[in-house]
Amino acid sequence: MPMRLPELIIIFVVALLVFGPKKLPEMGASLARTINEFKRGMSDLGNHTNDDVLHTENAAIEARRLELEALEREIASKKAAATAYESYRPEVPASSYEAAEPEVSLNSYEVAEPTVTTNYYGATPKAK
Repeated sequence: MPMRLPELIIIFVVALLVFGPKKLPEMGASLARTINEFKRGMSDLGNHTNDDVLHTENAAIEARRLELEALEREIASKKAAATAYESYRPEVPASSYEAAEPEVSLNSYEVAEPTVTTNYYGATPKAK
């Protein structure tokens, strides 16, 4: 509920009676300075708060940007590795990596070991 003019006049008369005509102007000026300093302090606090929020947001954005750049570099390196892997196709004879069928003799029921002359890398396997 706002103060109306009659209420303000009563407050002014009481203050005039309590403090006197000499002290009242000094107290009014002091009160005005105090209110102005309070307003200035509140606006500075608001500006510092806004600056802190902006600084925090900028730091978060920068961290996210660096994270995305690192992910993009990782994706690019994996794509390059995949391309290099797909383009590398060594010439390997079909007989060296296909499984040889065991030879079965119907008369003796013996299974012969498959014969492999070379492995995938071109070396002969070690005997057991």
